[in-house]
Amino acid sequence: MTPLPRQIHAVSAAFAVTMLGDGLAITALMLDFHDRHAGAGAIAALFAAMSLPAVLLAGVSGRIADRVPPRRLLPPVGAALAAVCVGMAFAGPVPLLIGLFAVLSALMTIVMPAVFVAVTRSAPGDLLSRATGRVSAGASLGVLLGTALGGFLLDRLTLRDVLLIDAATYLAILLAGFAFPRLGPGEEHPRADRSGFLVGFRALRGHSLVFRLLVLGAVLGFAIQLMNVAEVFLVRDDLRGSGTAFGALTMVCAAGQMAGAWFAGNHLARRPTATVAFVAAGVSGLLILGIAVTYHLPVLFVIMAVEGATGAAFSVAKQTTIGRDVPAEHRGSASAAGSAVNNTVMVLALVAGGTLTSVLEPRLIFAISGGLVLAALALTGTRLLDGRHAGVKAPAEEATPVPAAQR
Repeated sequence: MTPLPRQIHAVSAAFAVTMLGDGLAITALMLDFHDRHAGAGAIAALFAAMSLPAVLLAGVSGRIADRVPPRRLLPPVGAALAAVCVGMAFAGPVPLLIGLFAVLSALMTIVMPAVFVAVTRSAPGDLLSRATGRVSAGASLGVLLGTALGGFLLDRLTLRDVLLIDAATYLAILLAGFAFPRLGPGEEHPRADRSGFLVGFRALRGHSLVFRLLVLGAVLGFAIQLMNVAEVFLVRDDLRGSGTAFGALTMVCAAGQMAGAWFAGNHLARRPTATVAFVAAGVSGLLILGIAVTYHLPVLFVIMAVEGATGAAFSVAKQTTIGRDVPAEHRGSASAAGSAVNNTVMVLALVAGGTLTSVLEPRLIFAISGGLVLAALALTGTRLLDGRHAGVKAPAEEATPVPAAQR
């Protein structure tokens, strides 16, 4: 098996460290806001600050990713992330913390499509799915550890201490940038004449399989966010689970995501991505429906682990398809446009989840969520055979990434 380039290992490790820090920070901020009696509005604003920058800055981040080499981009953005997080550590008022958190999210909005472009160009051909799986698994590992440690550390340290730890983790983004080679004499970073949100969305829309996976992924993300809102009521009220059990569910789901991303990355190396994507989405929908009729907490743990694995497998398949089918010069814009769609759906789902949870039983919300996924699968998977063909085809003139040595 061909070894992955060192850049992929560096990015995977950087994401693991950074997501660990983010898990610490978001958990600590939520607990701190609760202890200050800031109210549910402050926590909702925190989640909005995490999601909205990806929507508002999709055009800018896509242009940057398509035009600036990762070695030139990631070190200054990583340093800026660390500096803003240090500022948060010494900020007091809740509105100021939320504002600075929005700045952090805006900077990460620049990082994500840039990393996607860097991965697709550093891991050409059969390496692409493995590289995508490794980076996704690294992020899931960070979420798992960060979620587990967040509350534990805040019980023993101050919010300032936890945020300073988070600031240190952002330096991993800075260091990962130096793993990418410098441009040689006469070499230029591949770029398109036009870039931005509309260009990226058109690039996604121009490939049938890619667009169908984008729509299916948006519905799956919407359903999962509805689940997240209703989950605490299901665990605490219906299943009589403890707070520890509720926190452990998040860890189990993250562990499943890590395993699913790793497996999918290896499985897709020489296989079309469409079948894996549609099967994974279908299994996720069935599992969500299964949660609606689950009355035993241990069974819920098993279902959440498997659902995390299938969700991660779908994500790896979708990202691999984009990397193979979208022209290299438009991948940054396409990644940013896809992220904008996903984050818009996330915000809508949080609003819908809050509204539905106040009038419906949590089990009914899980049933609705699973039904939405299966309905979307029926609509988007009607051209599955064409999707398989598109997943194999990946024209070389459009989808072959530029080797790292040529950047």
